[in-house]
Amino acid sequence: MMPRSALDRYARSGNTTVDGWLHPTAIDILRTIFHAQDAAGLRGAMCEIGVHHGRLFIMLCLAASSGEQAIAYDLFARQDENVDGSGRGDLQILLRNLERHQCDRSRVKAVQINSLTLDADRVIADCGSRPRAFSIDGGHTAEITCHDLATAHRAICRGGVIILDDFFNEQWPGVAEGAYRYMTSQPGALVPIAIAGNKVLLTDDAEWAENYKRSLEGLKRKYFTKTSLLFGYEVVVLWSEPGNRGAQIRSSLRAWYRRLIPLSVRAGVRRLLGR
Repeated sequence: MMPRSALDRYARSGNTTVDGWLHPTAIDILRTIFHAQDAAGLRGAMCEIGVHHGRLFIMLCLAASSGEQAIAYDLFARQDENVDGSGRGDLQILLRNLERHQCDRSRVKAVQINSLTLDADRVIADCGSRPRAFSIDGGHTAEITCHDLATAHRAICRGGVIILDDFFNEQWPGVAEGAYRYMTSQPGALVPIAIAGNKVLLTDDAEWAENYKRSLEGLKRKYFTKTSLLFGYEVVVLWSEPGNRGAQIRSSLRAWYRRLIPLSVRAGVRRLLGR
């Protein structure tokens, strides 16, 4: 991997200097997923469709291991094809941001393309391998989302992760519709893993999905968590609510108190306190 210090610095504060959208919860969950891939020896490229100025893409670059490529697909100068105005990729700004945050430019390729003309064969050829992480944040219409999801699914390696942005964003209902179209047309082909930071994570293998969910256990100490169902699969849901962390801690302590202290003892404590 790139020196951990570069990724750590970017995750901690550097990402905030890049225009774009990247929630801290998404940063934590993606770093956890990448660590799980590294531990399992999973290798492959890093890809993103729709990079804007590179806020997430830089993180993908810094998480890539030596020899792994990072490929950015975007309309860039072809903004007349940006049919829904979702993002505004700028190649020169992207390149400056990559340099500023210590990305290895020799392993980065930026491709100006309309993703509707992109397919899995082109992605694999550009990457030199199947991607292990593929972010989808391009056009937000149902048609484009469905197409990009199909491209990512057919391109990723076994156990690779697809990072779908804005599925629950009320400003972009086309993303949810497009994902629904693809998921229902290919039942069982993709397995949802988790929902966090305005992103849905999916993989192509149920065993890998369970491995990833186990790797997320450690984040329960930092975030509100629960499990829910999405497309018929159990997923991990993580979220944070600023200002409510203290309430969560107090609630957890009360739960442990009730579990560990017998009811008769609790009643005696209340009597002593005059309650």
